Amino acid sequence: MLISGLTTARYRLIGNYRRHVLGGVIATFLLLNGAYLLHCISSEGKQLLLML
Repeated sequence: MLISGLTTARYRLIGNYRRHVLGGVIATFLLLNGAYLLHCISSEGKQLLLML
């Protein structure tokens, strides 16, 4: 009984850890995408200003 409880707790911890890691990866990916998009938009904006 005790061993099964420990294994379920361990699996729960691993699941939470995986979720946190996945969330961190997704957040980092979104941040990088946002920064890249802002960089592209700003460079395009600069080109438009130069054209004007």
